[in-house]
Amino acid sequence: MKKAIIVLCIAVMILPLAAAASQVDLGKLSLAVPASCDVFTPGMRPDDPLLALYGTSAEQVARDLGSQGLLMMAREIAGAYTITLSFQPDAGPDYSGMAESELMNEAQLNAQSGALDSVLYSRQAAFLVLRSGNALSLITRVNGAFYRLVLKAQGSLAGQMTDILEKIAQSMDFGRGQ
Repeated sequence: MKKAIIVLCIAVMILPLAAAASQVDLGKLSLAVPASCDVFTPGMRPDDPLLALYGTSAEQVARDLGSQGLLMMAREIAGAYTITLSFQPDAGPDYSGMAESELMNEAQLNAQSGALDSVLYSRQAAFLVLRSGNALSLITRVNGAFYRLVLKAQGSLAGQMTDILEKIAQSMDFGRGQ
């Protein structure tokens, strides 16, 4: 009986965590986005209820994202922030294989994106964390591609927003080993 109660308590604690994020599959890349976000991708199904809610179509979303070079856009449902993910082919070395000094040089090259805040390491990548006003950018280079994950707040950046963007980056699976 005692084991059953412990298992039930663990299940109750894990259940909210499972509902806390939605998995987004973008082909060779997947990531987890907070469930409190409406997510738009070029591959949305035409009958996705979000399209009717926002008064748009799957074709229009694909065109809009494509014209901005985005793989994904997520809007927090209360309007506090927007998250975008862009991609560019880039033949440079993966950030995860670079020394700290090389990463600092990369930060200087990307200075227009903001001031270097820190370096974030996930299980597959190293991200430069850049701050600029009400925006936070995490950039990385993986598998011959340059990725930019940006959170833009409606007001000022809150610490919780930083945590959200870092969790998204840490959830990114670039298809290595699959």
